[in-house]
Amino acid sequence: LYDCIEEGCVQKFLKYGNFVRHLLAEKHHRVIEKYSLADTAIKTYQSKLEKVDDCQMVSILLEMSTFDKSQYQHIPKLDQGWALPKPRIATKFTDKQKQYLTNKFNDGITRGIR
Repeated sequence: LYDCIEEGCVQKFLKYGNFVRHLLAEKHHRVIEKYSLADTAIKTYQSKLEKVDDCQMVSILLEMSTFDKSQYQHIPKLDQGWALPKPRIATKFTDKQKQYLTNKFNDGITRGIR
């Protein structure tokens, strides 16, 4: 058997001529490396640790900066409860609306329409 010498290629050949043709054509067959769950967990943990370092640096920079209230005086203050939903007002049907609905209901009963 002739194994392909290209890194990542998994092709094997019985004849030397096929092996040479494969190398000249450069049509390598690569298999994607599969990671185990442990490997994935290790890589995720490593990336989170790297991100934590960045966050600490940002928080240190924020602590060192000063806040100037005069820059934000033009922004109006919000009233308390501004994000709460508005109360719904329940209104009763007028006499004209009640009469219309009653007539429609009675028409349905007399004609047999549901």
